[in-house]
Amino acid sequence: MTGLVVRHASHEDVAALVRIRTHYVLHTHSAFDTVPPSRADLDDWLTQFDEATAHQLVVAVRDGEVLGYAATLRYRPKPAFDGTVEMSVYLAPGRTAAGVGSALYRELLARSAAHGTRTWLAGVALPNDASLAFHRKHGFEVVGTFVDYARKWDRDISTTWLQRRLPAPAR
Repeated sequence: MTGLVVRHASHEDVAALVRIRTHYVLHTHSAFDTVPPSRADLDDWLTQFDEATAHQLVVAVRDGEVLGYAATLRYRPKPAFDGTVEMSVYLAPGRTAAGVGSALYRELLARSAAHGTRTWLAGVALPNDASLAFHRKHGFEVVGTFVDYARKWDRDISTTWLQRRLPAPAR
């Protein structure tokens, strides 16, 4: 993608992150938040990410515009899960199916693998055939579905979980 830069997110990106996230909170069931985030919420959220760890937040930028973001989040706080992260990606409205999500995932997968990640997890709120296909394209396999385990707008939501794994190291 010509002119597209994928880089670690900074506090200067927060206004764009708020706009993107707000769209998903208000118009889709893929974000389980029911209230749009504030700038302060996302400024605080940003502090958990660090380029020196497997937990990162990257943005895709072209001509100064943030087109989307992706994150690797701590799966669980216990040390046994240090090699596992949960991935998430959100694109600005109108920026889907243009290669931005793939650019974000390629960068994020490489960065987190370099920090020891061996297992990546992703949850896709259903129905969302495009997101399921996107994750399969990036090496994820379906491992199961939580049926009606969340509720938003008086509607039950099921989520299919996917996993991508590196081979176990030789012993």
